[in-house]
This record gives sequence, C-alpha cells and structure tokens, in this order.
Amino acid sequence: MPRSHTDLNASFIASQRLKLLSAREALSSSIARDGDEDHLLEQAASGQANEPADRAQDASVSDNNRTLIAVLRERRIAIDRALAKIDEGTYGYSDSSGEPISIERLEAYPEALRSAGES
Repeated sequence: MPRSHTDLNASFIASQRLKLLSAREALSSSIARDGDEDHLLEQAASGQANEPADRAQDASVSDNNRTLIAVLRERRIAIDRALAKIDEGTYGYSDSSGEPISIERLEAYPEALRSAGES
C-alpha cells in the first residue's frame, strides 16, 4: 500500500537531506577521482610512442571517463536542486507539475524532481 504524502514530515525531510548531502559528497569525490584518472591517462599517452590499438584503447577509456563524469555531474545538479527545494519548502513536489512525488520514489531517489511518469 503506497504511503501518504503526509508522511513527508520534518523527520523524513531531515533524513532525506542527510542522504542527499552524503550522495553529493560521494559524487564530488568520484568526479574528482575520475577526472584525475582521465588526465593521468592523457599525460601517459602523450609521452609514449605506442601502437594504434593502445591509442584506441586509451581514447576509449578517456571517452568513457568523460561520459561517466557528465552523468555524475547531472546527478549532482539534481541533488543540488533537491537540496534547494528542501530549503524552499517545495521538496517532494514535482518541478514540472507541482504535484506530489510519491514517498516511495523519494526514498529510492532522494534527488527526484518529478513524479515517475513525468519527463
């Protein structure tokens, strides 16, 4: 049975804030680490004469790191928006429609900014 949006009380929101802050810290660390790894790969590749297959593999790893960093940054933007919504008093309501986001969705995705069916 779905829980009521009235479960969106101060305790729940405080718990969500902690989850969001923890997730933001982890993402920031991952972005920094993956960005550093990408930079180190590029430095290593630029100083070595290597085979075309090695260069292709390095380029693929570099592309994958850039894609991963972009995804992590997008999630961090959503987390920052969710934290702002907590401060604004609008957390738990869709940015698109203003309708309540289900508690279950918020528990699974604390950074959810829209209901499941919205794009």
